Amino acid sequence: MKILFVCTGNTCRSPMAKELFKRFLKENDIKDITCNSAGVSGFNGEEASKNAIIACSDYDIDLKDHKSKNLSEIDINSIDLFVVMNFFQYDVLKILKIPADKIYVLGGGIEDPFGGDVKTYKKCCAKINSSLVSLYEHIKKQKGE
Repeated sequence: MKILFVCTGNTCRSPMAKELFKRFLKENDIKDITCNSAGVSGFNGEEASKNAIIACSDYDIDLKDHKSKNLSEIDINSIDLFVVMNFFQYDVLKILKIPADKIYVLGGGIEDPFGGDVKTYKKCCAKINSSLVSLYEHIKKQKGE
């Protein structure tokens, strides 16, 4: 199964979510899921925000090599599940004719920390991390497990 984490610029929430979920998959020995991230309106090649790097370091995750991708660079037909951070991204995907059953709003919506202080990013990262079990339960239902 291919999962794409989607936020606005792909420098904060979606790279944090992707890396946290990759860690979750590894810790739980889950091998049939791959994931990536992209932004609906970001530029290609941007680094992760400094505060996202700091927030993820609390989870032993290194975002220093992250380079942003715009959703337009992704073969959206190859994605099984789009995990969005809020309903803005949900609406963008609906405009692109992605079926609703292929879109999942993580944690009921993850507030954008962009421009916030380290505490704001750490709070965002913690909310993402605490939402991963529910995401995995959703994936299992979608796979018929």
